[in-house]
Amino acid sequence: MTGRRFGPDETRQLPQTGTHFRPANSYGAYGSGVPPLEGVPDVLFVGPFPKQRLRPLHELYSDMVRQGLREQVNVIHGDLIPGLHHLEVLTERGTPVLNLVFAGRAVPAILAGDGIALLLRFGFELATQAGGVVLMEEPEVHMHPGAIRQCARAILAAVRRKIQIVLSTHSLELIDALLAESLDQDLARLSLYRLQLQDGALQSSRLAGPDIAFARSEIEDDLR
Repeated sequence: MTGRRFGPDETRQLPQTGTHFRPANSYGAYGSGVPPLEGVPDVLFVGPFPKQRLRPLHELYSDMVRQGLREQVNVIHGDLIPGLHHLEVLTERGTPVLNLVFAGRAVPAILAGDGIALLLRFGFELATQAGGVVLMEEPEVHMHPGAIRQCARAILAAVRRKIQIVLSTHSLELIDALLAESLDQDLARLSLYRLQLQDGALQSSRLAGPDIAFARSEIEDDLR
């Protein structure tokens, strides 16, 4: 596809609009000129919010439990974190802290590293979704290679639950992890879009899942 280039006079006349996401993951539009789309499902943004805007992990987990999602959340994270038995909120000096419970020991989630904390947040957010769209901005940030592989598993598990995920990434490791964890039916649902600005016009190209796998395995194309 080729993007159309607008002249200066046309650009000034274009309606301006946008979407802003708030800490509790509610969102709204601003600007005018673009009518709301009918039939668009709920949208969830999972992105790099500043830490001071993030809800504590124990609050997110408590919300999951109140919604009757305890078992679902434990299954998701049991698949993502090797050896994890379950999650549990314990108190330390009167302060509630989410803990990862393994055989014979419990580890506060805040001490498990940024990568594990991100995996926990992904699992909590994805567990609440039943259909709809999830937007992810560079989910691999702060993750070591093993965590990236687990993140890919979480993404694919959500896709199998009929959640559409749109993510941006600069990580070949994440692309390769998604391919490695994909079944044939998963590859059929994958698409990769490459965007490039050329002389003021936005160019885009699309690769289907099987073509992505061929590009990486056969010719080792850099798809970032």
